[in-house]
Amino acid sequence: MAMRLIGMRIKALREERKLFQDDLAQLFGFKDRQTVSAIETGARRVTADELVLAVEKLRAPLDNFTVPARRRRPLLVAADRRRGGTAR
Repeated sequence: MAMRLIGMRIKALREERKLFQDDLAQLFGFKDRQTVSAIETGARRVTADELVLAVEKLRAPLDNFTVPARRRRPLLVAADRRRGGTAR
């Protein structure tokens, strides 16, 4: 499930940034878009180096790819409280 989650999040960020699979393949240094498709569907695992690339190239925090959605919100709330603010 974790690999599928990472792939789904990569796809969501790619679409949010209005990129095509070919664009992402080029950013990541893949030969073709099929590799991106396999990652997005969970058919191919993401290496640690590729995950770092995703963080850098898509400008998203690592937690975006690794922390399940149901757990991300409380983490954000707790972090915000430590800073003295309110949750968004």
